[in-house]
Amino acid sequence: MCSLLSSADIVLTTKLHVGIIASLYGKSVISIEKHESKTGRFYKQIGYPERRVLLKDANEYQILHMLNDYVDYPLRISRSIIDKAYINLDPFGQCDS
Repeated sequence: MCSLLSSADIVLTTKLHVGIIASLYGKSVISIEKHESKTGRFYKQIGYPERRVLLKDANEYQILHMLNDYVDYPLRISRSIIDKAYINLDPFGQCDS
């Protein structure tokens, strides 16, 4: 899965963790969210709330428009957010970041 994501130009996904990994690879990501949940919070936290759309509100024209708008604009997650993720992953400081 990681080699597929790393070679993609743009990633369209309904899965939060696929979006996270693709973001870390510096890919352009669009999320189609099944439920208002943690996926929306993630994209808001990294500064790209416009990269998600609720499935119930989406239509093919909107998704195509998003693909065209964002294909050349990869997500960039700030180092401070990545560092916070390591803290959450390893609250006792035993992982190397």
